[in-house]
Amino acid sequence: MLLYRGPTGVTYDPPALLDCTLAQVEAIVQEEAAMHLGSKVVRIANAGAYACRPRNFRKGASLSAHAFGSALDLTAFHPAKGTPAVIDRDYSGTNEARRAFLRAVYTRLRAHEADLTYVVGPAFNAQHHNHFHLDRGGWSFWGQR
Repeated sequence: MLLYRGPTGVTYDPPALLDCTLAQVEAIVQEEAAMHLGSKVVRIANAGAYACRPRNFRKGASLSAHAFGSALDLTAFHPAKGTPAVIDRDYSGTNEARRAFLRAVYTRLRAHEADLTYVVGPAFNAQHHNHFHLDRGGWSFWGQR
């Protein structure tokens, strides 16, 4: 589905073509935003969802979960009040509230991998320094599901 606005009212910028499972992550985002930012998130910036391409853009690799609309790369969270939490700047940044928010969201999303096959971000490798990659593909690091 093409998601402009999620179930909690969050705007996706740009709109994201993805399946319903990925839209369910908003509850985690909103809970952590209330706790760390003191405001609900009204917009989630992303670097894309659907893109017919191989994994990690490697020639000859199998298709990425992005090729099936079951992956989303989140780059920033914009609260109703205050400064956006931008992964590239704030995940390891000096602002305590934004850093704590991003790390809490990342930790909870990784714990939610029963529904999200694969969640990686800045703590995983340099390739993901500026986004959280959420994936519901039928594979994991250890092989096909």
